[in-house]
Amino acid sequence: MWRQSLGWKSSKTPSLLTLVLGGWGGGLCGLSCIDGLDTSLNETTSYHRFEAGRKYMATVVVKNKRVQAWLDGKSLVDVSLQGRSWQLRSEVEACRPLAVASFQTRARIHSLRLRRWR
Repeated sequence: MWRQSLGWKSSKTPSLLTLVLGGWGGGLCGLSCIDGLDTSLNETTSYHRFEAGRKYMATVVVKNKRVQAWLDGKSLVDVSLQGRSWQLRSEVEACRPLAVASFQTRARIHSLRLRRWR
């Protein structure tokens, strides 16, 4: 069961990437899919406890062939894109090119800012 995810495509990534926050039962976090491995099986896997009704701030930066993500200011993901393959899970395909998705739960977006890094 996925909770919330953010998917995007950029000029630095060969395919759409997905940042999962609270997947598969509520605690799974990381990027999907790297070299054919979804969030639960790749090196970005981490687990966090999410409290209902609490606001969380997620930040994603794709820069210099790296993806970095933070949750409430704490590093969540820092992975190189160099020489890696990126795939999108079939159930997220309809979300191209930018998506915020929620599955079997409620989610609210308080603000969303997109900036081009130079």
